Amino acid sequence: MKKVVLGLVAMVALTLTSCGTFPQADIDAAKAAIENTRLAEAEKYVPAEFTAVQDSLNAAIELANVAKSKFLFKNYNASVAKLQAVLPLAEQVSAAAVSKKAEVKAEVEGLMVSSKEMIENVKALFAKAPKGKDGKAALEAIAADITAVEAAIAEGETLYNGGDFMGALGKLKGATEKGTAIGEELTAATQKVTRR
Repeated sequence: MKKVVLGLVAMVALTLTSCGTFPQADIDAAKAAIENTRLAEAEKYVPAEFTAVQDSLNAAIELANVAKSKFLFKNYNASVAKLQAVLPLAEQVSAAAVSKKAEVKAEVEGLMVSSKEMIENVKALFAKAPKGKDGKAALEAIAADITAVEAAIAEGETLYNGGDFMGALGKLKGATEKGTAIGEELTAATQKVTRR
């Protein structure tokens, strides 16, 4: 009987000590996994997913701290489970970021080609635009806009070459929209003169 009681006491003590150790190693592993998502630029390419995995880590750490604040019967099982769940989630977020970055890069590469074609077409339309003295100020404004679009395209390429694909995407999209609007304006002006 004494052996059984001692065995039960030993089991309870083992259970209490195994549940009572602060899960610093699990926290460190989860933080390292989050750092890997940062290195994959998840904050930039999949910000919602990055925030979700960061929130999961924060919730698990908070759970561990709540358990730590208890005087007796510290049980970290729930926080350990949450911390261990962060690891595969972080891997998924990293993979999603890498995939999204590749998509954005491909989109930027396409935009660099199409934006150059677009600006060449706009320049050709500008060369054919009616040159009356009444429209001189308008033509000067359009020429300035064309120069600004070319500068934005060049800046987009610089961002691309520097590895900032999201920045390049924004620049090139904005330049393409502006250039397309200029082209439409020039086409309408040319057609108006042709109809007269």
